[in-house]
Amino acid sequence: MGQNGAFRVYCDFESFGGGWTLLYSSRDDSSGDNNMQKGNRYNAHITSLDPGNANKRFAYTEFKAIDASVEGYTEVMLSGYQDYRNKHLVQMYFSKTARTGLSFTQFIDWGIGRNVGDSDRCSSKGSYFGIEKSSEKPIGLTWENYAFIAGAISSGCAWSKEVWNEIDAEGGHLLAPKDWARAESHSGRSPSAGACHNVGIFHILVR
Repeated sequence: MGQNGAFRVYCDFESFGGGWTLLYSSRDDSSGDNNMQKGNRYNAHITSLDPGNANKRFAYTEFKAIDASVEGYTEVMLSGYQDYRNKHLVQMYFSKTARTGLSFTQFIDWGIGRNVGDSDRCSSKGSYFGIEKSSEKPIGLTWENYAFIAGAISSGCAWSKEVWNEIDAEGGHLLAPKDWARAESHSGRSPSAGACHNVGIFHILVR
């Protein structure tokens, strides 16, 4: 992959037709709103769906190489396990291109490595709003501090109806699209709404 030769990476050849490349795999923990740190194949865990730790690093260098390649990428999948001790995989996917707001590439570029404060949280200039393709339901991505969150929303703040990945002291959420009517805010603790209680695992893949 890219200009630096071949390297090992986890690929999913089954989900939603296959062709997915893993760029982020991190366990949940309670250390703060910092789930999305800029990394590369050397310090991000991209060889399996259970990294064994909360490395919180997105393989940004490889992501940009894929985006700049002839083939590029057109879709993004967010997935994970609500509890790493009971690996029931939850998945959702959407187009790189948003219905409103930024493309996924622009969204990552805008927020990664940046402490997104109150004046920019949930603003349209730094958000992605699209459609989750397996359910045809709205999905929105917004930044908070050094974290990005996916919510069952078409506007506003993703943390109001979390469905994927807020790694902080309150624990994250991971909720299958069929259950999004139960989505709760970042402060919720209901297992039926996807609350991970700091034992979740979260992934990002592209194809």
